[in-house]
Amino acid sequence: MLLAVLGFSLSLIGTFLVRSGILISVHSFAVSPGRGVFLLTFLVVMIGAALSLYAWRVPHLKSEAGFELTARESFLLFNNILLVTACGTVFAGEMAPIISLALGLGKLSVGPPYFNPTFLISMLPLLALLAVGIHARWKRGGLGGQGRTLLLTLAASAIIGCVTAIVIFHGRGVLAPVGMTLGTWIIFSSLIDPIERLRRRIAIPRAV
Repeated sequence: MLLAVLGFSLSLIGTFLVRSGILISVHSFAVSPGRGVFLLTFLVVMIGAALSLYAWRVPHLKSEAGFELTARESFLLFNNILLVTACGTVFAGEMAPIISLALGLGKLSVGPPYFNPTFLISMLPLLALLAVGIHARWKRGGLGGQGRTLLLTLAASAIIGCVTAIVIFHGRGVLAPVGMTLGTWIIFSSLIDPIERLRRRIAIPRAV
């Protein structure tokens, strides 16, 4: 519920920043200072009401059901944490120049030197969790007997990823082989279950 409130709030904040003219974007043709004041008022009222409603209802949203650390619910929780972290870093980078200018600290330029490393801090672990989390069981935890298969696919992905990165990027940088490895691992991991089901279907007629 809190994620829904935050997502709605950020969409309103983005609309206000663009439509009011604070940020220049492709929507600059629709800039209107008067509309910006209306959006700011609407933003404060809606976000305040949503957060107040959440604070009122949150004591009744507690669940007694638990789950293991390696359960799929845990991977979904980590997924949300990493995505919110990535969203927060982007939001901070967008707001930093505005806040700096408003406080009289001068103009501040935030670009790729900030966004690239901070975004990767969240995205790289997210890719690794994605490759593993799709095999996790609900509540009980465990990988459904796919632990060894995941390790083998990781090793194969590392070889393919490194070789591909060297051929394409000529060995420049460390992130290229890491990204290629994780991307290949996700592909291989997503194919494990379909291949297992196909093997079982083929084995059934032979057994009969």
